[in-house]
Amino acid sequence: MGIIKKIKNKIAENKLRKDIRCSYSETVVCNLNDAKSIGIIYEVVNEDDFKLIKNFTQQLKSININVLTLGYADIKELESFHIQPKEHRFFCRKDVNWYGKPNFDAIEDFVKPRYDILIDLQLTECLPLKFVTAISQAGFKIGRKPLTEPNCYDLMLELKPYSSLSFFIEQVTVYLKMINK
Repeated sequence: MGIIKKIKNKIAENKLRKDIRCSYSETVVCNLNDAKSIGIIYEVVNEDDFKLIKNFTQQLKSININVLTLGYADIKELESFHIQPKEHRFFCRKDVNWYGKPNFDAIEDFVKPRYDILIDLQLTECLPLKFVTAISQAGFKIGRKPLTEPNCYDLMLELKPYSSLSFFIEQVTVYLKMINK
């Protein structure tokens, strides 16, 4: 890793810690049966992954949960499949600063609501999404156990490095149905 990248990561780490402290809210454990609103964040790797997210969103809506998603695409400009209905929002590289923090305007509509549950479906660590998780006021945050600190989650799932997005979604669903029973 180059020296510039190390400096960027150090600055981002410090900013993340500050954002986590500033947005700290009391954890309210919630399961799928009790949830009224869920926010989902994820990194858009390809259109197939987006279809999985859409299907997961539809499953949650079918049990009367309000769902809003925010996807990050590590590209300069969004592609045609990123143009979706209001509940599916996206941002890309042009919406983040030099060390990876998203501009608030790009994510404002997503981070304003206080979700019962925030589900972070990133399979690899994505700095812009870590910032979104850090500033979210969600009552209960769930995601994959991070390889590096800081940690923003209330519930972390440890997955094997080669786990698929569909497996991750399945595990999130299983654990969110089990808690508080």
